[in-house]
Amino acid sequence: MNTKQIFCPIHGFIDITPLMQSIIDTPEFKRLHHLRQAGLAYLVFPSANHTRFEHSIGVSHLAGKLMLHLQKNQPELYISDRLVELVRIAGLVHDIGHGPFSHLYDDVVTRYNQPHHEERGVYIFKSIVEKYNIKLSGKEVEMIIEMVEPETYKFNYVYQIVANKVCSVDVDKRDSIE
Repeated sequence: MNTKQIFCPIHGFIDITPLMQSIIDTPEFKRLHHLRQAGLAYLVFPSANHTRFEHSIGVSHLAGKLMLHLQKNQPELYISDRLVELVRIAGLVHDIGHGPFSHLYDDVVTRYNQPHHEERGVYIFKSIVEKYNIKLSGKEVEMIIEMVEPETYKFNYVYQIVANKVCSVDVDKRDSIE
């Protein structure tokens, strides 16, 4: 597999697979460069400049590290390289539905019966896969969506890595505090 790398000041060099790169290269994903992770905090703390793009790359990286650790240390789970990549993609796209001003935007638009960023993200992710012919099967797309926004509480470990609805401890929160 021919991977590329993105340098992150927190995590160092992060490997990006060709499949992940095909998602990152879309305008829908690249718009995350312009959305701040910490909302309006930069107005008080000018150096608090972290984007949803950087955060999504970090979450993907941490999801991959966790999956590789499980793959190596728990062979009875039979974790394939493809599953590792799918969990990384879930981390990559988990915030793709965010609008400007972070969660403040959700607070306003949901008053007018508009969906939260997770639901918007599902719609955007599905449209990216279709529009750019991303090499994912329908079953893989649904699995990624369930990792990002599970319909129900799932006690399978795969569905607790990116968006843990059981106890809220996940790689998304971990990247936010690093």
